[in-house]
Amino acid sequence: MANTTWNATDLSATTLSGGNLTATSTGTGGYVRAVGTQPANAAGKFYWEVKPTTWGGANSGVGFCSSLRSAPSGAAPVEVCLVYKSGNIWVNNAASGSTLGTRAANDVIGVALDLGAQLAWFRVAPAGNWNGSGTANPATGAGGLSVAVVSNYDATPAMMWGASGDVVVGDFGDTAFVGSVPAGFTSGFPVGSLPTRVYTMWNPADRTAGIALSGNNLIAKNTSGANCGIRVVDRQVAGKYYWECTCNTLVNTTSSIGIASLSATLSVSPVSAVGTSGVAKATGLIYVDGATTGITLGALTAGAVVCVAMDCTGRLVWYRLGAAGNWNNSGAANPATGVGGVSVSGFGDGIPAVWLNSTNDQITANFGDTAFSGVVPAGFTAGWTVAAGGGSVTASQARAMVLA
Repeated sequence: MANTTWNATDLSATTLSGGNLTATSTGTGGYVRAVGTQPANAAGKFYWEVKPTTWGGANSGVGFCSSLRSAPSGAAPVEVCLVYKSGNIWVNNAASGSTLGTRAANDVIGVALDLGAQLAWFRVAPAGNWNGSGTANPATGAGGLSVAVVSNYDATPAMMWGASGDVVVGDFGDTAFVGSVPAGFTSGFPVGSLPTRVYTMWNPADRTAGIALSGNNLIAKNTSGANCGIRVVDRQVAGKYYWECTCNTLVNTTSSIGIASLSATLSVSPVSAVGTSGVAKATGLIYVDGATTGITLGALTAGAVVCVAMDCTGRLVWYRLGAAGNWNNSGAANPATGVGGVSVSGFGDGIPAVWLNSTNDQITANFGDTAFSGVVPAGFTAGWTVAAGGGSVTASQARAMVLA
């Protein structure tokens, strides 16, 4: 199978027919996604069409989402890009401002997706204006809608149902299209897969709602103003690992960089949460289980790099501020020799985590995909690697992401 079809194992309230190209809704709030996915780092451009032969639900939408999204459905579909029956195009549960006008049954919706530029266009084929604008043009890159939050890692065609009985027919390249394929775009949506990750990333399935991700799930940002946190995908229970986090923007005094157990509450920072350890923004104080250790690295300012070395076997952790900083602010502390580590023996496990407690607080993690600013301690793995069978329950889904 060169081109994709609707996926018989990735759907809800949906039945398939016609070689899995015709999808029929059996309930409100269901969805169907296509087989396979295309990675963002391949920088591919794809064109396909979907024809809703029955379009009764106002919230039935044609579009795409990431394979990372657990289900492109519900009352507030985030990390999804859809054009609804109204013709309004929504991205990540927000109106884009672009519209194709109210649509009817048997209208053919053409979709052009540039994964490299993270831009998308919709039109009513064969000759409707792209994104409802006479100047928008996928071939030149003009007038595309930014879909970085949706397709930063990968994308796959999807359909969300707003009513039972709605029917769509997908054309992913096996038959002639109604509209012309934009110059430079692949004719259809081929079945694709993603490379296996070597190093971990922030886990979109293990975060508070106010954390937004980008940069191949390595950049975490607070978008809500509430106390927010996130852990990585993979859990390690033995071995020694080194990683770094760059403070892009930190405003809240309790925003922190560190580690958390799987049972720790992500909405409470290490300043007061058990099962956590971290360096707090205001003074660089190191906390364990909600209590200060009395060790301070100095305030975390914009651009500062926090280096972390964790001995998962010995249950010890070291922090330093910058590549040349002293580990745990002691000239004698040394992860390579096991000296001066902060004990986290009370943790059942320890997983890289950050807490971002003000709007726009943001950090960028380096778990090993790129060169580190500091020297990796002798005996430590350079990065936090994908765990073999030791990751979180959502790891099998989240690991199949694009390498940075």
